[in-house]
Amino acid sequence: MKLILIKFGKAWMTIRKNGLIKGGRRVLEYLFVFLKAFFSARRGDILFITGGVGDSAHYRSYNVAEELKKYGFKCSVMIQDNPFLYRYATGFKIFIFQKTITTPTLNKLIKEIKNKKKKLFLKLMI
Repeated sequence: MKLILIKFGKAWMTIRKNGLIKGGRRVLEYLFVFLKAFFSARRGDILFITGGVGDSAHYRSYNVAEELKKYGFKCSVMIQDNPFLYRYATGFKIFIFQKTITTPTLNKLIKEIKNKKKKLFLKLMI
């Protein structure tokens, strides 16, 4: 819940800073990326869970997933803000976490992954 409030605050600040049209467009772009990730990930080999959207997420998750798809892997990218994230534990074999923070939903997903004895990779930022 706290992450959602932070996202609303960032959306409001973006609109205040950039104006209704330009800021609103940026907020809608983020919403589109979130909804696309929410509905596109079903089943596959590798699931990337990213801490947000933007250049960092594209560089670390979307680009890597796109490259792996060229080699025949079924990859999806999911934003950690998804409240139903734990449901993806059954649909994928490998999970890669990129710049995520600890949340109850993420902890529930990790617990499900460990229970099912699947592969889990955490990329820590030091």
